Amino acid sequence: MIVSLPGSHPAWSQAQPRPGTLHHTDRDLTIAALNRESVAAQRKIQKLEKDITAAELKLTTIPAKLPANVIDPDAKRAVHRANRRGLQMVLRLFVANAEHWLAHRLNAYLQDPDEYRATTRNLLHLGGTITYTATTVHVELDRPGTPRLTRALGLLLDEININPPHIPGDSRPITYTLAA
Repeated sequence: MIVSLPGSHPAWSQAQPRPGTLHHTDRDLTIAALNRESVAAQRKIQKLEKDITAAELKLTTIPAKLPANVIDPDAKRAVHRANRRGLQMVLRLFVANAEHWLAHRLNAYLQDPDEYRATTRNLLHLGGTITYTATTVHVELDRPGTPRLTRALGLLLDEININPPHIPGDSRPITYTLAA
């Protein structure tokens, strides 16, 4: 059902000033004719106001938002945007905290308080190879471009390998090395 208000509003807007203008523009009308025109204009305005009110009532029954299964009958379950945003924000926080920890630990070996965060971000783009075996997960990182970074990254990897991390739900330790 489509309800249209635009057809009623312009007609109502045009009819509104009609009774008052009858007294000023049509001076050759008799009083009886003027009364008839005025009453007819008032009735027309009242009818249009009823039409507008009825159309507005019909519009209130139409929902502004439709459920996903009405738009797409094959939709199984709607996922709330807030849940996805919440998960995304938590993951971003975890990544930011991990990057901060890594940068702080790397700076212990770099001793560069001005550039250690940018250096860490650049090292996150370092290439490498991941090898999965039955007992371990081995990550071999490519060597950085400068000897200073190579030395600092080597020391950081030695620190991490003292108590190797593991993937949640998997008991295999993850060991890190630099490529030769």
